[in-house]
Amino acid sequence: MIKADSLRLVSGSTVILDDVTVEIKRHQTTVIIGPSGCGKSSLLRVLAGWQPLTSGSLEPNLTSSEVGLLFQNYQLFPWHTVEKNLRLALQALKLTRKEQSERVKELAQTLELQSLLQKYPHQISGGQQQRVALGQLLAKEASYLFLDEPTSALDAFTKEKIQDLLVSLQKKHHLTIVWVTHSIEEAAFLGQNVWVMEEASVIKSLQNPLAASENYRQQAHYFEQQLLLRQLLGGDQR
Repeated sequence: MIKADSLRLVSGSTVILDDVTVEIKRHQTTVIIGPSGCGKSSLLRVLAGWQPLTSGSLEPNLTSSEVGLLFQNYQLFPWHTVEKNLRLALQALKLTRKEQSERVKELAQTLELQSLLQKYPHQISGGQQQRVALGQLLAKEASYLFLDEPTSALDAFTKEKIQDLLVSLQKKHHLTIVWVTHSIEEAAFLGQNVWVMEEASVIKSLQNPLAASENYRQQAHYFEQQLLLRQLLGGDQR
């Protein structure tokens, strides 16, 4: 479990995070939702150890090998094939070339990238690029994934496929995921824990053990969770 106590982040005269106290439960998905500019991405970076605090405490301090961080504008090397992009992510593990090939094959199978390995990023769709970026994170064998609006630029169908993929990977590899989103539907589906933010603070924490369960999108509880989140957010989110 990660415990963050009285987190405060200030830049000049601007308060970005103000007295935020939260806990991240291991092997679960925590979703951070709130209006633009409320501090969601900054909180994600702080929790991932990528942003120093002004004050407060964060325990434990995660190592770089434990953390995989994916931003909305993920970057693949455009001059390398999908296979080479995945191989580059494996370099820190100091594997032999044969071991790299086996690992790339495993990642490609998991992420349904087998037919795309020799293509370049500009030759594949946004959803496929997203899967490659996820493959790079998984290649690190990180225990904690911090994702900053990773599906915001995708169409609804592709977005749901990526969500379902992350759910299956989280269960298979016992990952701890922290996911920033502006989508109520996404938060209601994925969030076993949901933090609602407003003006640099977490104003509400919700637990939803039914999140991402089988056929959850067809269950009444999913729509009830959306309604609750919409009420907490003042009905402004989509």
